[in-house]
Amino acid sequence: MKQKDLVTIIFISLIAAAFSFLVSNLLFGGVKTYSLTAPEVAPITDQFTLPNSLYFNGNSVDLTQIITIGNAPSKNNVK
Repeated sequence: MKQKDLVTIIFISLIAAAFSFLVSNLLFGGVKTYSLTAPEVAPITDQFTLPNSLYFNGNSVDLTQIITIGNAPSKNNVK
């Protein structure tokens, strides 16, 4: 390849790149305006509301206790 051929290839590639850049800006460019909105969210607080006392009270059944029916201990209670 001669020196003149290399200069010609570089020159043509630069012109093609500039042309591609201009055409792409015409087709896809321009100022985009977006109007985005988000719903308002309630802020997180450190206040804790107690659950309904009908279900969570001192007389409720404690499900973590071992239940023995009759005289036989449960299989989970055997050590």
